[in-house]
This record gives sequence, C-alpha cells and structure tokens, in this order.
Amino acid sequence: MRCFIAIWFIVILAPAIGVAQDSIINIIKQNLSNAKHDTSRVLRMTEIASYYKLSRPDSALRYGYNALSLSKQINFPDGELNAMQIIIITLLNLGNDSKALQMTLQAEKIAEINHSPYYKATIILERGKLYVLSKDYAKALDRFSEAHEIFDSLKNIAFSSFAQYKIGETYLAMGKLDSALYYCQAAHDSIINTKYNWASAYALLGLGKIHDELGNTDLAISYSKQCRSKALVEDELIFASYINIAQSFRHVGKLDSSVIYANKSLETARETGFFKHIIEACILLSDLYEKADPQQALLFSKKAISYKDSLNSLIKSTAQEAFIDFEEQERQREIEVAKSESQDRIRMNAFLGSTFTLSVIAFFLYRNNKIRQKAKQNIEKAYNELKSTQSQLIQS
Repeated sequence: MRCFIAIWFIVILAPAIGVAQDSIINIIKQNLSNAKHDTSRVLRMTEIASYYKLSRPDSALRYGYNALSLSKQINFPDGELNAMQIIIITLLNLGNDSKALQMTLQAEKIAEINHSPYYKATIILERGKLYVLSKDYAKALDRFSEAHEIFDSLKNIAFSSFAQYKIGETYLAMGKLDSALYYCQAAHDSIINTKYNWASAYALLGLGKIHDELGNTDLAISYSKQCRSKALVEDELIFASYINIAQSFRHVGKLDSSVIYANKSLETARETGFFKHIIEACILLSDLYEKADPQQALLFSKKAISYKDSLNSLIKSTAQEAFIDFEEQERQREIEVAKSESQDRIRMNAFLGSTFTLSVIAFFLYRNNKIRQKAKQNIEKAYNELKSTQSQLIQS
C-alpha cells in the first residue's frame, strides 16, 4: 500500500525541474527495462506517466494506458487505479473532460469492488474537479465532502486537508468568501506543523486567493509567498503562487511588481512545458502591457494564441494516437475474454446436456424398476390367492 501512496504523491506533486529531472526519468526508464515482474513494470510505467503528465501528455497517456492494460491482464486492481488516476489528471489538463469523467466513473466502480476506500476517495476528488469545471458546484461540494470524510476515517490528514482546500476553492468560485475562508483556514490549521508541506502549500494558496478577493492585499501576498516557500519542486504551486502575487499587485496598481511576478510565472511554465500555464501567463502579461507598451502586449497576445493552437493540435493528436492503441488492446483483450467465455459456455452446455440425458435415463430406469416391482407384487398376490383357492377346493 505504501508504494501506491508514494505513486499518488507523484501524481499530485509534479516532477523536479532541470537536469535532475533527466536523471530521474532515465533511472525510472532503466528500472522499467530491468523489471522482471509484471507488477513492477506497471509501477514503473505509472511513474513515467506521472512524470510526463504536465509537460508531455502524449507520453503520459501512452505509458498510462499501457500500465492500465497490463494491470487488467494480470488482474492487478491497484495498478489499474494508479494508472487511471494519472490518465484522468492528464485528460483534465488537456481539456478532455468527457473522457476524464468516463474514466472516473469506471475507476470508482473498481475501487468499490475491491474495497479500496483510499483509491475511491482520490477518484472522488477528481470527479469533484470535473464538476467545478462544469460549474456544477453543488455536486462538486458533495464529492469533495465525501472524499474528506473518507480520508478522515482513514486518518490521512494530508489528503483530508487537501479535500478541505478543494471545498474552500469551490466556495471561492461561487463567490461565497466566508465559507471559502472557513474551509481553507481549517485545511491550513489541520496540517500546520506537519511534514506534509505540499498539502500546507495548497491551503496557503487558497488563503492567498481569498484574501486577495477580500481586498487584503498584503495578507494575500504573504500567503502566496508562503505557498511558494512550501512548494519546493511542485511546479503547479510555484506557478500558481507567482500568478497570484502578480494579480494581487495588479489589483492595487503596482504594475511593475505585477510584471516581475508574471514573468516569473511564465518562466516556471516554460520550464515545465505546460501549455495551459504558458497561455495564462502570456494573457496576463498582455493585459499588463496593454496601456504601457502596446507592442509588448501584442507580442504576448500572439504567443498566447500560438500556444493555444499548439495545445489544440496536441489534444487532437493525443486523442487519435493514445486512445486508438489502447482501444485496440482492449478489443483484443475483449475478444480473448469472449473466446474464453464462449468455450466455458460450450463446456457448461455440454455438461448440462449430459447431466440432463443421464437424469432422463435414470428416471426411466427408476420408473421401469418401480413397474417391475409392482408387477412382481401383483403376480405374488395372484399366486397366493390361487394357492388359497386350491386349498379351499381340496378341503371341500
């Protein structure tokens, strides 16, 4: 179980940046090549998929689907769930919400069948994110609350805190700042002074956003900077903290400071290669330069459009390449399963047919035996009556 929790941390926490990244991925790929058991291969493939989920979603989906297919072949439900979690996150980042929702429903059933509350709760979190994206906030709150209850029952304070943060973030999207502040503060208080820096960083991120909306700019910037310090190598949080600080400075008219942090957010986004972050940073910089330097504003606007086109192309190519290979594997697997089931059905029908035939024969044998016994009894009775009659005649 610990190894799977570690993999899920990789799912939530993005890989390290720079040369260290290349070393990590090379080691994981080497471990995959050296893996002797199928379960080990599944674990290595999910690690690689997680590594690529933000920067190279096509590779993430390829490794993720291969891990999922192998897990199904060897009846390894924990491997299935780990692979599905990474695939769901990658699909969400690509904007393929319908496919992500379909997979969350499948994964939740697998978790229920295998009595895996931890995996069920993590999948429920992903469903909640989907409902937020579709602005179905009531369902999102239900899912996040359900996940929070499960994590609480498992004494998993890190993910319990994260679920509370997601509840607070949902209330923030709804414009209910009091409720948002309550849950993000509760998330922060439950995780403070623990070793789970990543969960603490998310709570701080939420508090920064809320206080920015409340007009408490200094406090908002303070929380965002604390988030940055806790994030370490978590590129999503680093990017989010920089973009939050830039927005806070922008709201109070400190455009120079806003530009500095917006550029930091763009630099972080480029290092990870995550198109959505690059687009967001470029749009912000375009807005910031709109009045002061229209030429720069136009330049960043063009970059945003260019990256949007690249992202759309990536989504299309990913949908065509990653899904086709997996679906072909699934088709082959279903054919094999159908063949096996057909053979089992033929054997069962033959067995039932033989059993029925034997039952019919046994019934007729039993009936004939009863008839013979009854006939014998009648003959004996008639014989006895005849003897009695003869005896009477002799006496007469």
